[in-house]
Amino acid sequence: MPRLFDNALALLRYKASLISVPRAVPRVIQTETNGYALLVRANEEVGRAIHFVGNFETDETAFLRSVLRPDSTCVDIGANVGYFTMLMAQIATKGSVHAFEPLPLNAALLTASAELNRFENIRLNQCAVGGEDGTVSFAQAEDSAYSSIRDTNRKSLARMLTVPIVRLDSYAAQHGLARIDVLKADVEGAEGMILAGATGLLGDPARRPRVMMIELYEPSLAIFDTSIAQIMATLAGYGYAPHVIGAGGTLRPYDRDRDVHKYNIVFQVA
Repeated sequence: MPRLFDNALALLRYKASLISVPRAVPRVIQTETNGYALLVRANEEVGRAIHFVGNFETDETAFLRSVLRPDSTCVDIGANVGYFTMLMAQIATKGSVHAFEPLPLNAALLTASAELNRFENIRLNQCAVGGEDGTVSFAQAEDSAYSSIRDTNRKSLARMLTVPIVRLDSYAAQHGLARIDVLKADVEGAEGMILAGATGLLGDPARRPRVMMIELYEPSLAIFDTSIAQIMATLAGYGYAPHVIGAGGTLRPYDRDRDVHKYNIVFQVA
């Protein structure tokens, strides 16, 4: 995981939160980050980091700020409570943000945060994204950020749900997306399924995502019978080159040996 704590005091506050907020209690709190309000789950890792540290994935945040434009069309797959969704909406004021989050409470918090900030450019889709249209079983983990279409065993399983699922190609056609400027995906191993449902978009130079930030974690990908190498080979076939995010949101080319512990990978057309 990228560095979350910029100083010892922030780390101390975060550790204290682990004691003061029981994991089993879905406590919701309102916090402020990046100049916008955000409702988070204080019993989960992402919520605690945002509330007690004041931000989350700082280098990834800086990178997205550098590539977002006022008229950007954005896609946030695995939006959780909307940290990156709100960042996109804050900058793409004349564009649109298409967020996908299948878990009911997370979707409700994202909707409420959008209303708090008066962001009217967000379209929330309470569904998963994958290689088919229909419904799918979904494994909700005790910490919702680790939920996925399959149980990845990274956190204890809370329950199984049946949720809608849509191919990105189908969604783009239905909603008339002429292009995607920025796409972020964090779906705990199911990233290959997203690509399988987006072959039309990826193969169309006029519509394919200009920039993609995708989480690639080898143990989770293995549960879906794929790997980082396979994902990169698939995207290389569409002309994308991988990069890693450095301090302050800077990019450099991905190095397989050096970057084995880098999870959020940026893909841009070479």
